[in-house]
Amino acid sequence: MNRWTTCLILAALAVPSVALADVAPEPCEGADEGDACEQPNGDAGVCVELEDAGLRCEEDSGGGSSDEGCSASSSSASRAAPGLAIVAAAAAALIAAKRRRNG
Repeated sequence: MNRWTTCLILAALAVPSVALADVAPEPCEGADEGDACEQPNGDAGVCVELEDAGLRCEEDSGGGSSDEGCSASSSSASRAAPGLAIVAAAAAALIAAKRRRNG
């Protein structure tokens, strides 16, 4: 294995990777009873205390609506960009060195 390949592998391993779950948090996770939440179908709801299951988001039967519901988002692309840039730069350097040697 040549020096450039070793550098490329070390650069790829040195970049921290972030693991993000594909599971959205429960709508009432970290909320209090009576807080606004968003049901899985997108309707507005309210966090209700259940005797044996903690809080659950149920249909808001009160007249008002709120935009304070929970939502899930992913920013994996923005977190992965620095690592991808390092690997791409190392790959470009490898290709350039090989072309100089062969060309």
